[in-house]
Amino acid sequence: MQGHSTDENTGLINGLQTWYDQQSSKHPETGFVLKASLLVFLIMTAKSFVEANDFFQVILLMFLLFMPLYFVIFCMHRWRSKNVGFFRNLYEFIRENVTIVSVPTVEHQEAFKNSAWVTYSLILVNEIIFYFVQPAFPKIFHHLAFIPWSHEWLDLTCALFSSMFLHIDDMHLWGNMMFLWGVGTVVERRIGWRLFIGGYLVSGMVASLLAVNIHYYLLGEEMHGIGASGAISGVMGMYMIRCYFKQMVFPIPFLGVLPISWKMRMNSMTFIGLFFALDLKEGYSQISGENFSMIAHWAHVGGMYAGMMIAATRRFEKDADLEFNEERGMSAIRNGTLSSAGFDKLIGLDAAEVSLRKVLASQPDNVSAMLQLARTRSHLVADREAKELYAGVIAKLVVSDTAEAMNVYLEYYKKYMDIVSPAVQYRLVPHFLKAGQYEIASRSLELIIAHDDTPPDIKEKAMYNCARVFDEMDLPEAANLMRINYLNLFPDSISSAKVRSALNLETND
Repeated sequence: MQGHSTDENTGLINGLQTWYDQQSSKHPETGFVLKASLLVFLIMTAKSFVEANDFFQVILLMFLLFMPLYFVIFCMHRWRSKNVGFFRNLYEFIRENVTIVSVPTVEHQEAFKNSAWVTYSLILVNEIIFYFVQPAFPKIFHHLAFIPWSHEWLDLTCALFSSMFLHIDDMHLWGNMMFLWGVGTVVERRIGWRLFIGGYLVSGMVASLLAVNIHYYLLGEEMHGIGASGAISGVMGMYMIRCYFKQMVFPIPFLGVLPISWKMRMNSMTFIGLFFALDLKEGYSQISGENFSMIAHWAHVGGMYAGMMIAATRRFEKDADLEFNEERGMSAIRNGTLSSAGFDKLIGLDAAEVSLRKVLASQPDNVSAMLQLARTRSHLVADREAKELYAGVIAKLVVSDTAEAMNVYLEYYKKYMDIVSPAVQYRLVPHFLKAGQYEIASRSLELIIAHDDTPPDIKEKAMYNCARVFDEMDLPEAANLMRINYLNLFPDSISSAKVRSALNLETND
């Protein structure tokens, strides 16, 4: 009976694993949602357990107190395991693991270079209102908090919008603005300024409406809310869907109080999910009378929910999947060499290839993905598909970025010792000559001449120019031989007279 039960449990686990793998393959966000939800549940359970037990609170306090010691131990271990100087190792370790920024931030934003000017403008506007407008109008909260104490119709109409630009003190302002900077710049760069500002304002208004109604109908009190946290929660909701695969850095202060913090990296869906769960928990405590905090937890919940709904309606997950697959595929091979970090993350090159093919299915002209797939396919064995991918990349780059086209061709040539196509290769030759790379230019011309599919007009030009390149390389015999072959193939060419003249001059000398 026991063996039979064990077999059933094993079958159930294997079935769940198979289902999870299938869902994660078809919908990458599914795996992140499941893992993030489980982790949020475990963290919230552990938090409740620690809060209810004094012994574990002491253990946690000791952990924070001894964190500088852990820092020294890890640093020494890294120094011994790496062949670098102590101070260089210390600098790199601090840069990777220590921060003075006291709010969560996002790693690896370099893929999107467009400016997040709306985010910066919102931060500036909030600062101007706090430091200049609020002091000039002492009764501004009376009229523009939501719900305003004045209860005037005009004030009530404006307050739904204006309340999200008012703050009670410096800590309230800068806490919100640092969060806005941390997530807003990432979201705006990906969805564009119009969707961003629209989502920000709508989330802020939804947040205020939900919080006001809950306080009025469930707590029997009138709420007078101010602050940008509801709108920023909406940005976090959009972030959770658009960047579900990203890692966020959560700062843990040394000794629990110092402004210098240890970087703890966590998946963004888990991190934002924790915020959502904590706000739900504290919001419920407010309703039940256990929590008398002045923090508008239900505004945070409403704003984040609004942001998630906006993201779901606009199908942000499609762009998220595309970026996820591109980032995952690009991490396997960097600068032509296998990345150990990428290899561990991808569990081999096969997963990188799958991700890159998904990107190309959506964006067939994505040159970066084509090139990375060519490198992935040819990393161990230079196969025919990779050769065709390289050829396609070079054909596109020769029109838009000749310098990169040259670099990619040199990479291709080391693997295949061949040209990409006669026409494209001939367009590369002048750029190699201009760069002073005469050997690769002459070799390209020779391969063009020998290629079976080279059109006669290109072959003629290639032979004529190849002779001239040999002259530049001080190879007169090779130049004359090329000219003789040229006359044998193209005796009536418009350039044949120049070729004969060059041969006669050489003979007379």
